[in-house]
Amino acid sequence: MKNKTFVSTDPNNHQSENTWFTPEKFKEIGDFYLDPCTVSFRPFDMAEYNVEYDKNYNGLKMVWSGDVWLNPPYGKEIMPFVQKFIQHRQGVMLVFARMGAPYIQESLKAGAMIYCLRKRVAFIDKSGKKGTNAGADSCLVFFDTKWINKIKNVFEGVLITELEG
Repeated sequence: MKNKTFVSTDPNNHQSENTWFTPEKFKEIGDFYLDPCTVSFRPFDMAEYNVEYDKNYNGLKMVWSGDVWLNPPYGKEIMPFVQKFIQHRQGVMLVFARMGAPYIQESLKAGAMIYCLRKRVAFIDKSGKKGTNAGADSCLVFFDTKWINKIKNVFEGVLITELEG
């Protein structure tokens, strides 16, 4: 039997082979300067500058600049990325639309807008082949209103903001 090489997309290098990538359609939203958590074997770039976890680079330890594309590692590794995204406040983050989850609640409390996608995302594998739909609905989280029309021009969905009151 041939040995498999396992590559992790999480900062703690948990040797996960369950690596799924953002579909290329999300590039239509706009130009991003930084993707702080990707891997070297990605099928395409989502940003001008890409931080590769499988090469032992840690996007959490670097200074973020410009518009960030963030499809964070899901699971227990998600919160440090979400917290850094909230501090940075530039760009777009793709996460599951679990409205009671701490990452959604903290984003809304910080003033983020959330665009719930009409259809579930079919993430892709490293060869670019479309997988089955994700097991949950997804949403795009952002702070700058410039993203509203850019996202609406690409995806059907509904915009959610926290109302002060």
